[in-house]
Amino acid sequence: VHLADSYMASRSLTREGKMIDALVHTGSSVLSGAISTLGASLPMFFAQIIFFQKFGAFVFLTIALSLVFSIGFFSAATTILGPLGKQGNLSNFFGGFVEQIHRHMLDLEEEQRFIDHSRRADRRPTMPTIPEEDDELRSSSFSETRPPERTGLRGEVAPRA
Repeated sequence: VHLADSYMASRSLTREGKMIDALVHTGSSVLSGAISTLGASLPMFFAQIIFFQKFGAFVFLTIALSLVFSIGFFSAATTILGPLGKQGNLSNFFGGFVEQIHRHMLDLEEEQRFIDHSRRADRRPTMPTIPEEDDELRSSSFSETRPPERTGLRGEVAPRA
C-alpha cells in the first residue's frame, strides 16, 4: 500500500521513474518495518509454549512473504503495468455509474431532510392544559387551605398549635 501510494504521488513521467521514486522514498521504511518485525518474531521460535512457537512462525512467514511480494513482485509488475497518467484510473470504467449513484444518494438525503423537517413541524409543543378536576385548586386561595396534619413516629396525630 505504501509503495503504491508513493508510486502514485511521484511526479516522474515514466513507470520506471515512478517506481524508483517509490522505492527510494518509501522502500527503506518498508524494509525497516519488515526487519524489525522479523527480529521481534525470532525469540518466539525458542518459546516453551507451542502456541508462541507457531505464532512466531506465522508472523515471520507473513512478513517475509510480504516483503518479497512488495519489493520483488509488486515493484516489477508496477514498473511494467503500473498506471501512468489517466491509464489505470477506475473512474474511466465506472465514472458514469459512480456519478449516478452519487446523484441518487444526494436525492435520498434531500428526501430524508424533508421528511425529518415535516416530522419536527408535526411535533411542535403545545401549551399544557390543566385538567378540569383541578378547577377547584385554581379557584381556591392559599389562605383557605390548611396544612396537612402532622403525625408522630407511631402514626398518632400531633396537636395543632
